[in-house]
Amino acid sequence: MATKVSIKECQYAEFKQSWQDEYLKWICAFANTEGGSLFVGVDDKGYALFMQGRTWDSVPVPGISTKELDHGALKLFREKAVESQRLDKKAAGVSVQNLLQNLRCTEGSHLTRAAMMCFHPDPESWVTGAYIKIGFFATDAFRELLLNAVVHKDYTETTPIQIKIYSDRIWMWNPGNMPEEVKVKDLFKKHVSKPRNPNIANVFFKSGYVESWGRGYYNIELACEETDSKLPKPKAEFGGLTVECRASDQYKELASKWNIGGANRTINLPINLPINLPINSTQKVLLNLLQENNSYTYDELADKVQKTRETIRENLKKLQELGLIRRVGARKNGHWEIIEK
Repeated sequence: MATKVSIKECQYAEFKQSWQDEYLKWICAFANTEGGSLFVGVDDKGYALFMQGRTWDSVPVPGISTKELDHGALKLFREKAVESQRLDKKAAGVSVQNLLQNLRCTEGSHLTRAAMMCFHPDPESWVTGAYIKIGFFATDAFRELLLNAVVHKDYTETTPIQIKIYSDRIWMWNPGNMPEEVKVKDLFKKHVSKPRNPNIANVFFKSGYVESWGRGYYNIELACEETDSKLPKPKAEFGGLTVECRASDQYKELASKWNIGGANRTINLPINLPINLPINSTQKVLLNLLQENNSYTYDELADKVQKTRETIRENLKKLQELGLIRRVGARKNGHWEIIEK
């Protein structure tokens, strides 16, 4: 049922369905007369629009133009959307304004919060906590958990998605209570999907990052089965959803062999990798080893990882291309340096 505000519209109270810059004149008029209030998000009958279907990410953000968006992010979206066959080349190749309109990321002449969150280079200028800080990227299952968190986060909360990485587990907390219709115990079963931010979810869907609604935890289960890993343990607590991902027995055995650290020591890699960074398990281990000793040679790394020298060389080259490490000094007397992002 829609909620009606207790105040009636009059000379001291004005209702507006959405913000427009021209309403600054109303505020000035109030300031220069007897005062008054401007209610944005309320229709002419006094009903709050948010309660009638407007979601957080559909609210327009005045003052942002398409010129301010990250065109690298837009280019990546177009490529991924065509690659996933969610959009054809013609639909993906339209102007930025038309693309955002088709993605329901505009309202009138304004871009919405969905456009700002997905494509602006600095969304935290508008939304405090609109970032994720993480030491290194884990498995496909964890990638799915991250996407889930971004789509379902309550962005009215100023705290970011929080991730703690240990040598034997990863812990994540996402602000925002679960919908009443979905119980935590049913996440790995067939359940209703109610993304808190449907327009952000639609961008991820069109780009191919999200397969379909309500299948996130099903994909996580499949990924865990393929790698013989333990299922994550979700729990509703601290005003949101926490998920603990325990390392597989195979990983623990390899971590012990490579002396990556004890079960209670946090791995503190000084890098923040984006969600879609293509880094494999061998490259993750190499980053750990180089943090431990940045003077390791190809042969020493090959011995520790039990891979061929050529494999080590190729993976180190890939890490260099990704801008994660660089070689400092001569080949014999030089060392590796991990680059902070």
